[in-house]
Amino acid sequence: MIFQDHLRALAERTISSISAAEAMDIYVISFFIDNEDDDPRQPTLTIGYNTETQVNRPDYQVIDPAAARWNYAFWLQNQLAVIGDLAEDPNGAAARQEWITEVLHELEYYEGIARRTETANPPGLADDFTAWVRNG
Repeated sequence: MIFQDHLRALAERTISSISAAEAMDIYVISFFIDNEDDDPRQPTLTIGYNTETQVNRPDYQVIDPAAARWNYAFWLQNQLAVIGDLAEDPNGAAARQEWITEVLHELEYYEGIARRTETANPPGLADDFTAWVRNG
């Protein structure tokens, strides 16, 4: 399974599952990127949303209106899907692992990129790339 295809299909299915009545109140859909177990090699995507009803709660009227609207801490914290999470999306987590075993790079290649690529991949998988970075 290709991770990008899994991500797209699950995101589309998740957003499409929102009822028309709910959709009328939604002003923003959230794609919150986090790392499973604080491991940057295991990114997850949590899909949620916030509503006008949530922003206009009476207890939020003492808060800066822009903060209540845009600061994620004040949002519903609903988790419609957590894509790539081992517990909630094991197929996505497996696809993510295949996807992440790729070369990490910037526009320039240096020792730090070689080390990050080695860390992000199973032992030996990126040896050709890191040898090229180190030896030109």
